[in-house]
Amino acid sequence: MFDEYGMEAVKQEKLQESMEKGAQKAREESAHNLLSLGVLTEEQIAQVTGLTLERVKELVF
Repeated sequence: MFDEYGMEAVKQEKLQESMEKGAQKAREESAHNLLSLGVLTEEQIAQVTGLTLERVKELVF
């Protein structure tokens, strides 16, 4: 059984995971929007968003 400290640690871990997933989704949405504008190259979008070039290429329609 978890004690109070253990439960708090699990909650913090889940919160951190949720925040990371949200940040990743936001970066992917930004990349998708930049791709749709057609102003930047895939390499530039990867650099600006912090996504890998491979992930940016996966987002191309």
